[in-house]
Amino acid sequence: MKRAFVAASVAVSLLSTRAWAQQYHPDFSCAAPPPNNGVALMLCQNSDAAKHELMFDQTYYALRQIVGKDGWKALKQSIILDENAANQGCGLPIPGEGDQSIPPNGAECYIGAIDRLTEKYRTRLAGAALEEAQRPIDQHIQLQQKLIDAGYLPTGTIADGVYGETTRAAIETWQRVQKRPSSEGFISDADERVLLGDNSPPGGAPQQDARESIPPSPNESVLYKLAHPDKNTPDTPNQGSKCASDIHACRDNADIANNSNKYAYAREECKDQAGQMAKYGTPVWPGFFSGGAFGSFSVGQDGPSTGVMTLVEPNAQFQNGFGAMVHVTVRCEYNFNTESVININMENH
Repeated sequence: MKRAFVAASVAVSLLSTRAWAQQYHPDFSCAAPPPNNGVALMLCQNSDAAKHELMFDQTYYALRQIVGKDGWKALKQSIILDENAANQGCGLPIPGEGDQSIPPNGAECYIGAIDRLTEKYRTRLAGAALEEAQRPIDQHIQLQQKLIDAGYLPTGTIADGVYGETTRAAIETWQRVQKRPSSEGFISDADERVLLGDNSPPGGAPQQDARESIPPSPNESVLYKLAHPDKNTPDTPNQGSKCASDIHACRDNADIANNSNKYAYAREECKDQAGQMAKYGTPVWPGFFSGGAFGSFSVGQDGPSTGVMTLVEPNAQFQNGFGAMVHVTVRCEYNFNTESVININMENH
């Protein structure tokens, strides 16, 4: 999980019918799993174990939203202690220590232990938070994909069913825009029906096409837009060399990203500064054919006036202390006036 040495998520394949595949995997590459880590290898080989780990994640991230940043450390420590005790009770190996073999009933014992922990921590939830945590993981993935499709999450975000800070912020924005009764960041059962396109009460009319019921988020709520440095900003004439040589002559942030000569340098600077913050190993960035690092940015009109923009990379991977690659959203606040990075912020998905 995101809390320790594994972070279970779902590898999702969109079929022609848009049904979700039912195969679950860790969010690190199983082609090269963390070395000397038997539990990580078990999760690569046992889809059901990875799924139950994800089910626990729903409760963990709901609690994380409730306790807030001041309570994250205590919550994480409590869960790690409980998980370590559960693993030891199942005879599972401690990563990095001695024999990493999994006992014959290790996966089954692990599933039972993680389910008991889920129930233990779920008793601390109520209301919309409890409704959300009890929802099947495939529904979480579907809801997260709806937020991506509607523009509330960055282009290129992978719907893994885990509601980290970025997804929570997207949920809160969606709730405000849709004028939902609460904007606390939890998807209640009523919110789920609206987000999926069924606005009728339980047992009511059949579900309508979600594409007709979810309007795109308004411009002020769309946080990111994929940059295309080789194209002009859509729907408006290019200002040519004015924007290319002077960001203050650009129309908006999108014009800077698509036409300024300085934007490519800004992307490289953000990548370099973020890379220097890695504590372990070398970060993995999207490749050339995926648009490269920091191909997204904050939408708005503040860039030309202030000279400052936030560049965003939603699909970076950073190694944690146990050798697992964790998906991270990196935000880089960049000053075009001084051609320097102001701040780097990273959030696990």
